[in-house]
Amino acid sequence: MADPEKRITVKVPETLHRRVKVKAAMLGKSISDVLREYLEAWIEEPLPEPEKKQDQQLNRIGVGRAGAGNTNTTLT
Repeated sequence: MADPEKRITVKVPETLHRRVKVKAAMLGKSISDVLREYLEAWIEEPLPEPEKKQDQQLNRIGVGRAGAGNTNTTLT
């Protein structure tokens, strides 16, 4: 039994649609075929490692970057 299909609507600029349609036709495929292939490949990619919340907060205030928050100052 085949997996039931769902429709996805994606808004793209007209010029992109035209270019995708032409290239898909040149490959003998529909736009749906092309997008399905890309989505199937994308879903198999591993998720990026999420940053720890504390790391995100420190990065936001500049701690951990070279030179940021440097308190080692020599007075002459």
